[in-house]
Amino acid sequence: MAKRMRMVFQHDGAPTHYSHLVTHHLNLTFPGRWIGRGGHVQWPPRTPDLTPLDFCLWRWMKSKVYKEKVNTRDELVTRVMNSAALTK
Repeated sequence: MAKRMRMVFQHDGAPTHYSHLVTHHLNLTFPGRWIGRGGHVQWPPRTPDLTPLDFCLWRWMKSKVYKEKVNTRDELVTRVMNSAALTK
């Protein structure tokens, strides 16, 4: 149960996953911690460019890269590479 309280659930927002019954269940099971159409982290259905996990990864990396002001292109590249290395 403790792991479930830290988990974030994602789904693709397909019409069957967007029903009131499903969203109600997700709100009870993962309150404030699910990604998808109708969730706290909005995600359009069947998005072709990024998956929800990509979205979360890039948001996390951006927070690391821009934690402090970037002054040069080389500094930006270094920070992106360092944050990508942390994800392995």
